[in-house]
Amino acid sequence: MTMVLFVGTTHTCQHYCISLIIGGVLTILLIRKNGSVMNFIWFERHEHTLCKVESISKKLHENGFDGVMFPYSMHSDDYFIKISRIVDKIDIKYIVAIRPYSISPEYLLKICKSINEIQDGKIIINFISGWVNNETVNSDYILSDVNNSSSNIERSNYMMKYTKAFNNIKPKNVDFYVSTTSIEVHSFCKENNFKMIIPYSYYKNNKFKLSDEQYIISIAPIIREGSHKEDLVNMDADVFTEKEFLNFLQDCKIKNVEGILMCEDKADEEYTILAKSIMSYRELENNEHR
Repeated sequence: MTMVLFVGTTHTCQHYCISLIIGGVLTILLIRKNGSVMNFIWFERHEHTLCKVESISKKLHENGFDGVMFPYSMHSDDYFIKISRIVDKIDIKYIVAIRPYSISPEYLLKICKSINEIQDGKIIINFISGWVNNETVNSDYILSDVNNSSSNIERSNYMMKYTKAFNNIKPKNVDFYVSTTSIEVHSFCKENNFKMIIPYSYYKNNKFKLSDEQYIISIAPIIREGSHKEDLVNMDADVFTEKEFLNFLQDCKIKNVEGILMCEDKADEEYTILAKSIMSYRELENNEHR
């Protein structure tokens, strides 16, 4: 096993950067000087039973992840109910994606407050305007003026209006992120100081000219050495060498990124590499705080 350790600070002196290469796999520890760390969240894209959700949560926690996100689908079960059954059993946060036009702000708040009574501060909402396919449009059971048949602009505008309404009634212990894929939504979130989830492709191309915003980057990282050619499926997937991945994370620390939301580009093969890296990362973190 080969271990290489790099330690540095950002130009703003807000973080220490610790880069660890174990067995050719790079993982990064960004430690803010106040002791907090970069959050690692896994995007679980598959539909699961309650037992499977619990086992995934345990596995992620054991591998050093801080949270798990579940996507929105009109055909999926209610993840809030599943999460409420296990939220006090596993030390991990749950992010649930919501299309605002599918539920009222008032009722969503009731759900969050009820789960917080079981275990405080474990549920986080991700507001999305939604990617809608023909099947979704053809089987739309939403009765509001804005629904799955509405245009991207209409759904996006409604999401911004909804997010502001939800923020006005929510208590401090209910947190949310807004999926941000347009200049208009970014400007709205920045103006209102709302946290965002920003696609890696937008971050990479500096689409939003980010400065002091609070945000997470969603990415499908693939770590390979040499001249490996990958047929990428996800627009937010990218292949990194160790050095390139280090440069990416250095950029993250400089911009004070709150966390990394990770998923596989295609099959489940990449999770094993990432999980081992995160676990080694957490072991190094524990050693640093002893």
